[in-house]
Amino acid sequence: MRPTQQQVQRSLETLQAASADDFVGIDIGVTVLADVPVEVLTRLDHVPELRADRLERARRRLVSGDGPTAEDLAGRMIDRLVCDRLR
Repeated sequence: MRPTQQQVQRSLETLQAASADDFVGIDIGVTVLADVPVEVLTRLDHVPELRADRLERARRRLVSGDGPTAEDLAGRMIDRLVCDRLR
């Protein structure tokens, strides 16, 4: 199953409109950005926007027919949004 553009857009809009209160009860171990260790933020700054090694692995998987599931894609979208917000 592949998420539609509309589903992706709705997910992004929901995440953008979310407030901290929406995440009450979800323990991620960080209450405010100031609680994020400086080392984590520094390492995020040095990670390239596009990692060639991961892109190549993804291409090989797609060629072999082993594409990601909709749930895999959704999880990666959330991870990406979290990293982008930390930057």
